[in-house]
Amino acid sequence: MTDRNDMKRIEELVRGYLLGTLDERERARVEKDLASDEWKVVFDRERDRIALFDRSLTGAPPAGLAQRTIERVHREIAAPARPARSMNVWALVGSIVVIALVSALVLPSYSRAREASRRASCQNNLKQIGIIFKMYAGDHGGKWPALGPYKDVWMFDIPSLYPEYMSDLNVLICPTNPDGESIAKRMTEALAQSPPDFASIARDAARSYTYMGWALRNKSELTAVTDALARDWDGARNGGVDTPTGPAPRLNEDVAPAEAPATPISEDEARRQSTVPVMFDTVIPRQLAVHLPDGGNVLYQDGHVEFMRQGDTFPMSQRTEELLHPTPP
Repeated sequence: MTDRNDMKRIEELVRGYLLGTLDERERARVEKDLASDEWKVVFDRERDRIALFDRSLTGAPPAGLAQRTIERVHREIAAPARPARSMNVWALVGSIVVIALVSALVLPSYSRAREASRRASCQNNLKQIGIIFKMYAGDHGGKWPALGPYKDVWMFDIPSLYPEYMSDLNVLICPTNPDGESIAKRMTEALAQSPPDFASIARDAARSYTYMGWALRNKSELTAVTDALARDWDGARNGGVDTPTGPAPRLNEDVAPAEAPATPISEDEARRQSTVPVMFDTVIPRQLAVHLPDGGNVLYQDGHVEFMRQGDTFPMSQRTEELLHPTPP
């Protein structure tokens, strides 16, 4: 049984992990210990506390507050000079200046800490999903889930994983998604239908994360896949696709990326898997990136997750976004 001092230290480490204040050694320790049930309980509790604090500060100030404050200052200044009143006017002006300075100093730091917490929670989601994919592949001859049957929805076939491998669909909602609460409610309602409305769930999940389904590592291979899906979504989603660099296989534990020969999992194959993105934050073209500063989290086939800035690197590139989410004519 963990004593009070040990529990306090665990809470401090988890809180620092969520807020992004730990060094590399401490972060590695927390990620290792999160495998235990006790640490998971603390992680969920601290994340909920931060989210509650976050919600308490997201409300907008009362309408017209700034205008009323300015008008009050003007009235005080224009009033007949009285020593006591004069002191009150300067005190009021001083208070306004102090509040403005404190806000300018504190709010950016709080915003960065809040985003660090959200980004860490998003990475935890993707790591859990990566473990689920590996478990599924272990029971299905090495094959990873196929794309779902819903055209233009880049999400895996959810019924193949739920509920046997993925018992909580909330893991498919990025903490940064501004519609997260309403999406979670819609998912619950969709599951309650008979039969469950998995098409609605997949579309909502794809608003947070994008699933590739193939061992792709550049935009030319992705272009070949999107072209094949445009011609025949149902026919292409379950098989390999020819690309300029060779056949692109479905994600499979025993199949290497397009330019490498098929071999059993080895040290070389593990290194190759570490370069194959399989799922990442959904970014809509010409919109702001999901996470600040300007980027998103990417899950790779070997199970690791890293943050990638939005730019020219696959899959966080503008061309990738345009291929996956084309603008309607």
